[in-house]
Amino acid sequence: MRLALVYRNSLPLLLSLALALGACSKSEEKSAPVPAPAQMSEVAKPPAKGKPMARMASQTNEELGAVSMRAADSAAAPAPSAPTVEKETGTSASKVAQLVSGTTTYVDGERKFIRTANATFTVKDVYVSALAIEDAVGAHGGFVVSNNITSDTQRHQRLPKGDGNVLELFEFTVSGNLIVRVPSAKTQDFLRAVANQIEFLQQRNFEARDVQFDLFRQHLERIRHQETQAELGQAVRDGGKLEYKAEVIAQRSDTKAARDEALIARKQLEDQISFSTIRFTLYQPARIRQTESKDLDAVFASNRPDFGTRLGHSLKYGWDGLMNCFIGLMRWWPLWLIIIAGVLVLRRICKCRKARRNSCACTTAPEPEKS
Repeated sequence: MRLALVYRNSLPLLLSLALALGACSKSEEKSAPVPAPAQMSEVAKPPAKGKPMARMASQTNEELGAVSMRAADSAAAPAPSAPTVEKETGTSASKVAQLVSGTTTYVDGERKFIRTANATFTVKDVYVSALAIEDAVGAHGGFVVSNNITSDTQRHQRLPKGDGNVLELFEFTVSGNLIVRVPSAKTQDFLRAVANQIEFLQQRNFEARDVQFDLFRQHLERIRHQETQAELGQAVRDGGKLEYKAEVIAQRSDTKAARDEALIARKQLEDQISFSTIRFTLYQPARIRQTESKDLDAVFASNRPDFGTRLGHSLKYGWDGLMNCFIGLMRWWPLWLIIIAGVLVLRRICKCRKARRNSCACTTAPEPEKS
């Protein structure tokens, strides 16, 4: 009876345990790995018949504790971290893609293009990159038109270091401007060769200007000049008045000059078609330059004379200055004489006027009446 009572009381507990285990197993199938077959058989193994029900109840309590601990661990497990953003680094392929364009490779049998390009980018070292660009230009059959590099000081500080020395810090930036010309057929290869110098591309601009009509216009102008020159030559040969011949000769000379200018313009245009013009503007990050030098202020202060010597020098310089001032004033002695003479004359005139006024007053005064 006692065993049946214990079994009857533990039956609801076993049912609730089975339901809890089933729910946990369903929730853990997605996150937890599948348990080993040995563990599954161990969990699913029924209790032996010869064991007492009290031991079964204690085992059930232990399993409930394990389930609760497992649920707590799963609740306390950290959430999956967000995907980390990796730092993007420019590869050689991406750098090449930044500095090439279809305008440098398009070829047409009928059209003629003048190709120009401008690129502004940051490099590690302006001097090294400028030399690399010049080498690439020579390797591709081009030439350098100009190469200008300047250094600009942004800040300058002097820090006393002791022992009569001072530490000078300079923050400076270096920039370069290059103009190069390379054969139009090799422009793309040249840009690919210098793309590895780019650290950060700020701006680029490619242009392919169609000049087929300019060439045709120059061709017609050349034919027109030739025809005009032939007509003027025929007019000279036909003869006529001397004034008319002179005018025709002058016009023929002007026509020759115009023909030569047209020929030069055509040659320049053909040269621009054959060679692309590329302009590079290079920058590098600001750098710090430090130098150690003598502190001139400290050197001057240490070698300065004492108070008595400085006072004597000041008195001497003051006396010398006073004498120089007096000598300078004496250079104008004629002016001073004129001023002194003028003052004396004015005083004499004033005295005469005063004496005359007194005499007039005496003569006009009434006589006293006699009593």
